[in-house]
Amino acid sequence: MLRSHRVFEWFREIGDEIQADWERLHGKAKEDPQRAGHGGEATWAELLRNWLPPQYEVTTRKYILFEEGDAPESRETDVIIYNPGYPKGFRGREEVLAGGVAAAFNVRLTLDADGIRDGVQRAAEMRRYLKPSYETIRGELLGPFPVGLLAHSHNWTGESARETVTEALRQRDKEFARHPRECLDFACVASLGSWAATSSPYLDLGEGPAAMTSMNAAHPELSPAPVGAFLTHLLRRLALTDPTVQPMADGLQALETLGFGGGVGRRWELKDVFSDELRQHLPHRLDMSDPNWRPLYI
Repeated sequence: MLRSHRVFEWFREIGDEIQADWERLHGKAKEDPQRAGHGGEATWAELLRNWLPPQYEVTTRKYILFEEGDAPESRETDVIIYNPGYPKGFRGREEVLAGGVAAAFNVRLTLDADGIRDGVQRAAEMRRYLKPSYETIRGELLGPFPVGLLAHSHNWTGESARETVTEALRQRDKEFARHPRECLDFACVASLGSWAATSSPYLDLGEGPAAMTSMNAAHPELSPAPVGAFLTHLLRRLALTDPTVQPMADGLQALETLGFGGGVGRRWELKDVFSDELRQHLPHRLDMSDPNWRPLYI
């Protein structure tokens, strides 16, 4: 049963607006697909501007500069959220330093199987050429900033569409991500569902200690709307490095806007995830109250 709290109504209204926007842009896509695509990017950029704290500026169609010397040329990223501390003099350029990115998203007007492959692959390639921050769980397990895939609608039919997307995300993750920090963090299809990654640095389920990751789908009957679950997860992730966001993230979570669902975990050997020095601190230093050493990142 759909919840009736006022904020749930707000999120459902946003979903309706995005659906109306999709119908308008979808009709133009055959005549001018690039313009329709840019319109889709603009919709998500405006949503983020309206729902993120005002210190987070949102821009579109930028190139993130990689930090590793052997990196290939970066590809255009559709929507970028600037870190509040990124200097104003850098913001007008077509290229963005990785340290100036708070979150990055690729956008599809209508998501299909190729769009999932492209989104997961881009996330993996992007983080592969960014230098990790060693010596903490968060720095070694997660990417320096979250990367997501956003879409207005999709081209699957039937009641199994949500499960189809969940399985496609899982398979592409196994294909492209070589480390947990290369995994896609979020996926949101406004007309269908929302997905968010969870990461556990240390679990022992009988096969020996390992790290675990999973892309979990928000439960359709517990989530206010896909965009509501997505925004709550995004605020929680931003709060890891920005304490000013924490009250809003906590407030939405208290209203159960995360809409927790399920997913299939992926097991990673600790030696393939963490540096030798950090593994010596596992598991006894894990602390849920410390954003750098949490036993679970959601």
